[in-house]
Amino acid sequence: MAFHDEVFPEDISYGSTGGPGFNTTVIELDSGAEMRFARWSTPRRKYDVAYGVKSLAQLSTLIDFYVTRQGALNSFKYKDFFDFTSASDHRSAHSMTDVILGTGDGSVTQFQLKTKYTSNTNTQYRTVTKPKTGTVLVSVNGVSTTAFSTNTTTGVLTLTSPPTAGHIVRAGFEYYVQVRFEESVDEVLELTYEDFASGGLGSVPLIEVIEENSHPETFDYGGSETIVKGQDFELEVANGRFQVLITTASSLTCTLPPAGDLELGGPHFYLKNSGANSITIADGSTTVLTLAAGDTIVLLVQSVASAQAYVGVVL
Repeated sequence: MAFHDEVFPEDISYGSTGGPGFNTTVIELDSGAEMRFARWSTPRRKYDVAYGVKSLAQLSTLIDFYVTRQGALNSFKYKDFFDFTSASDHRSAHSMTDVILGTGDGSVTQFQLKTKYTSNTNTQYRTVTKPKTGTVLVSVNGVSTTAFSTNTTTGVLTLTSPPTAGHIVRAGFEYYVQVRFEESVDEVLELTYEDFASGGLGSVPLIEVIEENSHPETFDYGGSETIVKGQDFELEVANGRFQVLITTASSLTCTLPPAGDLELGGPHFYLKNSGANSITIADGSTTVLTLAAGDTIVLLVQSVASAQAYVGVVL
């Protein structure tokens, strides 16, 4: 799979339907009372572009786009006409002060673009990874600046110089949603050739891609197997949250998945050292802590200096 840096035809997306949705588990008790559990912390967007096809020419354009994406294999950019700017209504012209990205500390130069949704006192933030080229406006301490660059595939803003400690970095921009074709149209794109001037098609759903290379917001609590290692090793989300570790040599390192790929909070891992050797727990080249023989820790993720980092708590 890959990300194709192309925009879905906007004359088709303009007439399409769709929007954000959540994944909430609702358990209704015999008494009629209910319990609700959020499976996702942020919404995932779905669209149906069949409604935007109004002509045979547009249908031909859609077929070409679908085939060159190889169905559901490769993702692309989509303009949601209800939600494409950082302005408060998500549609109006954006400005350099729309969203606070972070506060300077005298050393950090990179800030992740994001937009926000506010209703009364409640606010939700959305990470923006696909800003529209040439639209990003930035201010530092309320003053406009052009001394920055923007990665239009990750949404990371890099200032030429680190902001002074306490100075607030704000930005405004237009953005796209990264999507792919859903599996239902991967098998067949259902078309109807009605006459020489028109054609039709069935539902053509698109679904938002949540960071192709990052870990899911929720994952199984499995992984109760004992991991025995005689050399440095890595843990992955697929291993599950509960791990019993035994090292057969001293001075070994257990490397965790990058903290930046996980959601804030947790817990993300429970690690018990059942061996006789201490184990260094690391995030890349950064040591998180040393897990002593017999100790059990819980690992969470928190924001530290505008970046995400593991925090370990000994149980």
